[in-house]
Amino acid sequence: PDTADKKHQLSIFLRMYSPQTRPYIAFHSDICRYTCVVALNDSREYDGGRFVMIADNRLQIAPWQAGKALLHAGNLIHGVSKLTQGTRYSLVMFVN
Repeated sequence: PDTADKKHQLSIFLRMYSPQTRPYIAFHSDICRYTCVVALNDSREYDGGRFVMIADNRLQIAPWQAGKALLHAGNLIHGVSKLTQGTRYSLVMFVN
């Protein structure tokens, strides 16, 4: 079959991290082809809560600024470090 005829499915959701609700997310990969994460607030508004990933065989921390997006392959190993104060918001999109 022609791959140009395939339709992509898109899942979109909001994610909130806070010390009381979801302080972190353990390392994982997503079950999709691509993930796009849009920062809805700046990292200076909370403590911890960093987007961490294994890339180029090392641990890396992604910059996090409101309105900026991070696009990565679904199989990227990533997580969010423990948030200790404040609230972190993001818009997450999975593309299959």
